[in-house]
Amino acid sequence: MEDGLRHRRQKMVIVILVNANSDSDAVEFIRNNFHVMDIISNDVDFYLPGYGINQYNREINCMDIEYANQHAQEMFPDFHCDIQQRGFFERLIGRHRSEHLSHCKIIDSPRLGKILFNIAEFTDFVYEFTNRIDGYHYLGGCQMVLLQPNEEGLPDYGNASVYDLDAVIASRCGCSLDAFLHRTFNIIREFDNEHDNAYRGHSRFLNVLFRKKHKENNTRKIINEVDKLYFDATRDDNPNDRYEIIIHDLIADMSRCLDWDVAYEEFYFISYSSQNIMKANSLKILLQHHGLHVWIAPDGIPQGREYPVVIPTALKLAKVFVLLLTPESARSQWVRRELAIAIGNSANTKVKVLLSEGMTISDIRADNELEFLLDRVQVKFDYSDVVHSQAMLDIFINE
Repeated sequence: MEDGLRHRRQKMVIVILVNANSDSDAVEFIRNNFHVMDIISNDVDFYLPGYGINQYNREINCMDIEYANQHAQEMFPDFHCDIQQRGFFERLIGRHRSEHLSHCKIIDSPRLGKILFNIAEFTDFVYEFTNRIDGYHYLGGCQMVLLQPNEEGLPDYGNASVYDLDAVIASRCGCSLDAFLHRTFNIIREFDNEHDNAYRGHSRFLNVLFRKKHKENNTRKIINEVDKLYFDATRDDNPNDRYEIIIHDLIADMSRCLDWDVAYEEFYFISYSSQNIMKANSLKILLQHHGLHVWIAPDGIPQGREYPVVIPTALKLAKVFVLLLTPESARSQWVRRELAIAIGNSANTKVKVLLSEGMTISDIRADNELEFLLDRVQVKFDYSDVVHSQAMLDIFINE
């Protein structure tokens, strides 16, 4: 997406989060109407993170389930569950109906062909948004985000505006999601054209001089217009109240799943690669023997809740974030996203690192991104020392 934004420095773009594993009505609408949106969008860019062209250009049928399950661990090595036993990939691409898999996970585009959904890429994008946009939580279902590129052509996350498309469908005010999206495309197009016309006849010097001011005004006008449109489309709902209710319900589900109150009890969050699951669970048990609450996936994921929804919420609430740093977790983008969110929440969350499987401080220093993330974290504990020595475990907990 960022590559696309680099070529549209003054243009607002639409990002639509469409989790194909959701039963959201808005997700179903976007999937069914993708080709229509592709046509009417014209010069307005919109992105569906997690969706990509079927590079093999072949039909996906029920025989692919066996192949997918055989290679699921290789494709999704760091998803915190036993993918093969739980049939994760089977659920990801849909169970077969008669001779074909559920096309709920596939978008058929006459122009582009079959567009497939990748839960790993989608969740990675959601983590990026959670880390970059202050106060943002993905609540499941379908959301639309307006983004404006900055002067370098990169997304300006500080001025992102988020809209819940399920609220538009659920509203009884009479504005359809079809009408809402169509009007949103037109609003962006109208103000982009107005912006382009403002520069005609002026010198290059004046264009550069006033570009930033016009860009800021243009962004503000677009967001104000879409805000008004969204308010009219959902006026029987209060979006802020709805947001609070959804978060409250999610935390209540997590608390029931864990038998302790996530909102009020202090707890540890353990981040790990699924290839080190025994080590992670051993640490969990030792911490629990000390009377501490521990959140760890998949145990902390309530039934029916989505990983991209639950994990960022748990990270925001955790008192201590424990990174089990191994060669596997060091390579995991999932783990790095969790670490980045925890670092960003450092005012409320203490970050601790346990080195294991031969990982050293030198290995951290050799990895620029990891070194940057752990720049202010004292890395001084080895996993083996902590789990084999009661004294070291006490120091680790009380440090």
